[in-house]
Amino acid sequence: MDEQVDSTGRRRVVIASVVGVVVVLVVVVVVALLRAGASDAPAAADPSRTPAASAGGSSVTPTPTADASAAPSDAGPAPDGGAEGEGAGPAAAPGEVPVPPVSDVAPVVVETTGQARPAGGLSVAVTSVVATDVAGTGPGEYAGPGTVVVVRVVNEGADAVALATPAVSVYAGAQGLPVNPVLTDPANVLLPAEVGAGATVEGSYRFAQAPSGEPLAVTVLLSPGTAPIVAQGFRLG
Repeated sequence: MDEQVDSTGRRRVVIASVVGVVVVLVVVVVVALLRAGASDAPAAADPSRTPAASAGGSSVTPTPTADASAAPSDAGPAPDGGAEGEGAGPAAAPGEVPVPPVSDVAPVVVETTGQARPAGGLSVAVTSVVATDVAGTGPGEYAGPGTVVVVRVVNEGADAVALATPAVSVYAGAQGLPVNPVLTDPANVLLPAEVGAGATVEGSYRFAQAPSGEPLAVTVLLSPGTAPIVAQGFRLG
């Protein structure tokens, strides 16, 4: 009788164990199915974007939210090349010799021996540019074939006009290369420091040899604050 009781008790324990295992397996399967279903659900919509919509075959492209940090800064208008400032040399026209600035005042440009009026009552002209022999007398000064430039100044006014620092220069070719002056040549005749009322004066300036056949330009500055003269179109040879 006791053996039957023990045998029955063991069966119940075994059955209870099997049932417990089955319940655990069922729970595990259910949990796995629930997780798999959750992973297949569509993701929530991103509130920062507008979803694409389709109606009648047309589509609307999503519009991304603007990023303030990516907006270009207002740097203002780009600077241009700028106009020629004070002291800039006159722009050379085709065929003219470029010359550097010699004054803050805009120059008066003439052709060859044409007359210019840089100030009230004064008339200035480069009357000739010719080849000649020059003879510098200072140490290392040039002597040999050269160029002589003659400048005429007429005072048409009723008062004398001072010429503070008359300066004459010569430039050659498309590059505007300066022709060296021969300052110690005794044949130089400088313009005087003053032109009397109704008077005419001339100056004669020696330079080294200018390139033959190249265009030449002569600049004349009578005094600071007056317009310089640029005489274009001279040639030697």
